Amino acid sequence: MQNEIGLAIRLARVAVGKSQWQVARRVGVHPASVNHFERGKRVPDAETVRRLWNAIEIDAPKSPLVAMVLKESRKVVGAMYATS
Repeated sequence: MQNEIGLAIRLARVAVGKSQWQVARRVGVHPASVNHFERGKRVPDAETVRRLWNAIEIDAPKSPLVAMVLKESRKVVGAMYATS
């Protein structure tokens, strides 16, 4: 499940055209932390996930593809935290 969460975070971040550094800066974590979340080396807590989504979705391009990626990525992450 860790890798699924990481992939969901990465897909959403890339879909909106943000770098790990940009997301990390908005979230208040080191860019290496975002990298570790995306690679499944660390699992963010629920509060960090909330801040990650806020950082990713701010100024997200309004396109059907981006909306679909964000929706599906959110489902994966939400499912993981619903079962924890």
